[in-house]
Amino acid sequence: MKLAYYITSHGFGHGLRSCVICNCLSPDVDIVLKTLLPQRFFKEEIFRQYQLVPGAFDCGCIQLDSVTVDKRKTMASYKSIADNNARVLDREVKWCVDNNIDGIASDIAPFAFEAAFKAGIPSVAITNFTWFDIYKDYCDSFPEFLPCLEKIKRQYDLADLLLELTPANSMDYFEKRKKILPVGRVGRNIREKILEFLE
Repeated sequence: MKLAYYITSHGFGHGLRSCVICNCLSPDVDIVLKTLLPQRFFKEEIFRQYQLVPGAFDCGCIQLDSVTVDKRKTMASYKSIADNNARVLDREVKWCVDNNIDGIASDIAPFAFEAAFKAGIPSVAITNFTWFDIYKDYCDSFPEFLPCLEKIKRQYDLADLLLELTPANSMDYFEKRKKILPVGRVGRNIREKILEFLE
């Protein structure tokens, strides 16, 4: 089996939990990661064979600092990426077919589900929230982006299954779902390293 795993490039949290899942998959699953997260990150976190194909299919949130989101810039950036996704949809479908992709997973780029649907490939969302959940509040302030928000919801609607990470938003637009336990790597005691660093 060959799996294309689309991972948002917004921070490393989505990437980290995706790596944990990849490490748990059967060795006979060939994994192709599609993301702009750097190769060095995956080298540290994935302990099996995989292929990395760079690509940006969403933008997450554009932040002014560690806690403040520039909502207008976020929506404008997402719209620009979504417009490009629409232009390259046929090319993405062809890539899936040409590369014998059997299934598509996404955390949580909505475009992945549209590509899967058009290619006739089953798809699974793996998340505890989506960009629809985040952006719908932004559109209260910037209603001009509502058509973009509606398209995101339609794309999520195309997913065949949601693996709902705990705890999760309601995400009632996913019809078929399966709750799974929290996903994360095993922690390490780095107390001595921290103390040494602080000396």
